[in-house]
Amino acid sequence: MSAKNNKIEDNDQIIDEAQDLTIDILKCYNKIDYKGMNRIMAQATPKVKEEIIIYIDQHITYVKGWHDDDTDKKRRLFNLRLVKMIVQKKTLGNILEYLSNHLWKTYFGNLSRLLFMR
Repeated sequence: MSAKNNKIEDNDQIIDEAQDLTIDILKCYNKIDYKGMNRIMAQATPKVKEEIIIYIDQHITYVKGWHDDDTDKKRRLFNLRLVKMIVQKKTLGNILEYLSNHLWKTYFGNLSRLLFMR
């Protein structure tokens, strides 16, 4: 029973650490401190890194549930997805593709709707 309790405590500790580090990562992102984000991830254990991704995914799922009229929804989803890509060490090409697709859909999609509305 003691080994099982230790395992649960270890898991709780990993989750707590991941939540704290995710907050630190988001603070770095807000300050445009990508080196800080990478430093945090470099110091994290593989299990904590996994939990960080899970925690970011939970935030994305939560924000997706917001009402579509919420003006902050798209911005937060965009930023959380970008943070996830950076944390997962996606290639610059992947990140640029995501950014260009987002910009295309956001700005040119709205423009085309305006131009072709009848």
